[in-house]
Amino acid sequence: MHLSVQQQAQLQAEALIHKWGRDAGVEIANVRYHLLRNGLVLQNIQARRGEESLTIRHILIHANPQLLTGSHPRIGDVTVSGVDVTLDMRSGESVWLHEQAFLQLWQATRSFSLGGGRLAVYAAQGSDKPLVFSDVNFHLNTRDAVRLFSVSARLGGGQLQGTWSQSAGHTQGKSSWQQLDASLLTTRVGLHAIPGQLNGAFDWTSTAAGDHQSGSSDVEGQVQLSSAVGTSRSRTLQWHAIEHGGQWLIDTKAEAWPLRPWSAVLPHLAGRELTAGHFDGVLHWQGKPGAWMVNSEHGTLYDLTYAADQRQAWYWSQISYEQANFDTSEHSMHIDSAELDDSRLVLDTQSLPDNAATTNQWRVSAGKMTINNMMLALSLPHGKVMLPELNGRSSWPADEPLSFDLMTAKTTSLPAQAISEWHLKGSTEGGERVAADFNVVGRHVSLPLLRALLPFRVDEGHGTSLAGSAELNIDVSIRQGQWQMQGRAAARDLRLSHGGSIWSAANASVAFGPVGMGLDFQQISSIEADGWHYVTALQPLTATVQGDQQDSAARQLPWWMTALRENHCRIDRLHWQDGTLSIGRNDAHWAEKIDVDMQHIAPDDWAETKIHGVAGGAPFSLDGEWDLFSDYGRIRGTGRINNALPFFLSDWMRASGMPQLIRGRLSAAISLSSPTTPENWMATVTLTLKRGLFEKQEAPSDPMLARTGYKTAELLYGLQNDRMLAGVSYTAGGRWSELTLESLGEGLQQALRNGMHRHAMLTADERVQKRIMAEKRGHLETRIRLHDNKRLSLNERTRLHKVMVKAHNYPEMMIDLRPEWTGATLSATEAERIRETQQAVERYLIHRNIDVGRIYPLRPSASSHVEESGSVWVETAP
Repeated sequence: MHLSVQQQAQLQAEALIHKWGRDAGVEIANVRYHLLRNGLVLQNIQARRGEESLTIRHILIHANPQLLTGSHPRIGDVTVSGVDVTLDMRSGESVWLHEQAFLQLWQATRSFSLGGGRLAVYAAQGSDKPLVFSDVNFHLNTRDAVRLFSVSARLGGGQLQGTWSQSAGHTQGKSSWQQLDASLLTTRVGLHAIPGQLNGAFDWTSTAAGDHQSGSSDVEGQVQLSSAVGTSRSRTLQWHAIEHGGQWLIDTKAEAWPLRPWSAVLPHLAGRELTAGHFDGVLHWQGKPGAWMVNSEHGTLYDLTYAADQRQAWYWSQISYEQANFDTSEHSMHIDSAELDDSRLVLDTQSLPDNAATTNQWRVSAGKMTINNMMLALSLPHGKVMLPELNGRSSWPADEPLSFDLMTAKTTSLPAQAISEWHLKGSTEGGERVAADFNVVGRHVSLPLLRALLPFRVDEGHGTSLAGSAELNIDVSIRQGQWQMQGRAAARDLRLSHGGSIWSAANASVAFGPVGMGLDFQQISSIEADGWHYVTALQPLTATVQGDQQDSAARQLPWWMTALRENHCRIDRLHWQDGTLSIGRNDAHWAEKIDVDMQHIAPDDWAETKIHGVAGGAPFSLDGEWDLFSDYGRIRGTGRINNALPFFLSDWMRASGMPQLIRGRLSAAISLSSPTTPENWMATVTLTLKRGLFEKQEAPSDPMLARTGYKTAELLYGLQNDRMLAGVSYTAGGRWSELTLESLGEGLQQALRNGMHRHAMLTADERVQKRIMAEKRGHLETRIRLHDNKRLSLNERTRLHKVMVKAHNYPEMMIDLRPEWTGATLSATEAERIRETQQAVERYLIHRNIDVGRIYPLRPSASSHVEESGSVWVETAP
């Protein structure tokens, strides 16, 4: 009888439960009902709603199946094990909250026990990684009309627990958690990760909505973040929230609380988002999610970093503010006043996309902002200009540009000249495109700091270096992510070196603009310099031509010229004054008092060019036009020098293996033109050397022997006429692409060979006689002691007056100024005294109308060494 009743009850239970399961969309694999114990066992239950699922291995229910599945279920105790639940909260609430079949059962249950469960919650939009709670334990007990709940679970290595009670629409409870992995929790709920462990607790009460009243909630708690990287301070967040009718009032108090998790909803700056930072202060919230009004009387942000891919990070050590207001629905933020300390910013808008917004659609405004110790970098295509230790003020009126006025902090620890001083004033604004206009003034700025402003690359450690001090005044404009500038810069003690060459200037200045990005050309109004000095390497003359490789190197444009051309520079005027050219050694002056004046330098254009100076004590000039930016540096015009002392060539002749000239006057003229087609050049060259004399007649490796078939001394004496004048004239031509000093030299060598045909017809005695005539000393007129200053004594002037009278009486007579020196070796001081004494004699004679071409200062040599006191012998020769 009992078995029959049990079987009937089992069949009835199976039918009822399976029907309920089908109606509720739940699969139940096995149903067992124990009639005597009124125990219903369900096994392997499964349910799925979209991405959400429920799996239960075993349920024991103390309830009659009819009461369980009826319209008004009544359930005693429920014990559940082997639970695995997946909830999808990415769109808001879980669908299970709207399942009436489940809700009815839950409300009818008086006692519930779940142990060892697993819960996976997808909480963040777009995330495929859930929060996984393990070892979930949940209990419900009902006492009279009060339902008591408790729950505990593990999340990663942390523990959560909570208890609450519910009766007559009123709920109150408390929860706590220990050692929760903050990085795991923040990333799974769609926030940026923060390292550390979370510990905290909160209490809450709530009242359900009724017929004549809306529901309300009151939540109060705090959380601590420990073992976090970046600070030793305690990080705490406290809150008290009251909800009524769907509207919230929340007060939060933060101490060193990280801001990174909420960077996605905070304003962006110049395409950058918040990547690090902490907050101290109290916030008052009013509204509801998505529409918050937030205000704060005061607070502090510190270690604030904004960054983005391919952009330099912005950093503030500390920002203290007064009265901040946020409206999240309107995306607006206003701060009455703020103080910004120890910041580092890089203006690199050339890397921003055209549609980059400075505030990700937020409207930001601020009153007075005080700025202390800002490091600002202006990022240009060729590098950065760093502006350190800036102090000043700024403001950002609503719907207007941000204005700023910054100046280098004053300090007394260093002299003013040793400190770079900056002043920036202007405005910037954001929207769909970044825009800024500001003025930059710099004083005592070290020139290496301005490499990025130069139209050519200056890269320390790679053959190029820059030194000096600059003053500048520049207006900068940024539009659509591109820089443009105009203004003026001046430099003192400028020194630029590259590949063994050095260009320096006591003073230099440049006026430019507009220059920058997105321009057809870079406009430079003027480049001026005075007291400049150019030193370049000495290239000896070799015995043979090195071939195509040397020709190619000779035709290559100078690096700075190539850089100006590649940057599409246009220069209205280049004017350099009082310059010096040295070749080989810094003190080996080939030319002095050089003035360079060029007008309208531009690609595919001939620039009017005038170069005047002094070489070997004689003026020289080059007047014409120069196509500076052409592939081969084309130049046309005339150049000449008359009666120059050739001693500036001494180092080059010695390095080339030639004998040294100790006397002579050199004259030269060259004319370059394009007589037929623009691709070709034609040159006419004339060279003369009067009364040339070598210290020695032979040199061990004279390159002229291999190049012309004659030694240098043979060429001189072979070309000299009866007045001891040696000269050649020749013409040369070709394509501009083939014009080099070597190609001009080939024409000279051919002219020398042709001129030596006459010498070949002389007898041996005639050749010896010509050399003897060149070496013959003149008649001694007087001796002038070596001077330490440039003034001659009355006695010396009286004796020189007699020489002057004689020279006027004999117009063909020449005057040699032959030095004598003492000591073991010829010192630089002694050589300088000799030259100053010779120049004093020259000036005296020239002032009295003796032509400079008749006066021949001799260069000191070994043959002019004496044991007596040093002097200059004034000799006359027919």
